Amino acid sequence: MMMSSPKPLQAEFSAKVKRLEEEKRMPLISPTIELAREEAELIAEQRGKVSEAQRIVIQLLNYRIREIELPLIEQVRELPVEQLEQLVVALMDFSTVDDLHQWLESRPTPNTVRLRLKNENT
Repeated sequence: MMMSSPKPLQAEFSAKVKRLEEEKRMPLISPTIELAREEAELIAEQRGKVSEAQRIVIQLLNYRIREIELPLIEQVRELPVEQLEQLVVALMDFSTVDDLHQWLESRPTPNTVRLRLKNENT
């Protein structure tokens, strides 16, 4: 006859063995890796918010000036958040797609901002 331990002791022993096995399999995560993971999650969340803002602006444009061509939609998707906010205000005065064209052409692009800053500094 084989001698056995009491059930609670067996359960505790099994739990400890399982925990040790899991600890051996679990990779060590450095603080740097953890920070990078958190940063990546934050960036993904921000991208989701920007994507949602772009979707809303495009819906507003479609409502205000009807069907918008794909190239214009792509231009709107490339706008930084600050310019999306400006576009929301500006589109209240839009009545045609030409108004959108004009607004997009008149906005400063990164290159024109750099040129203007360079000219101001010389």
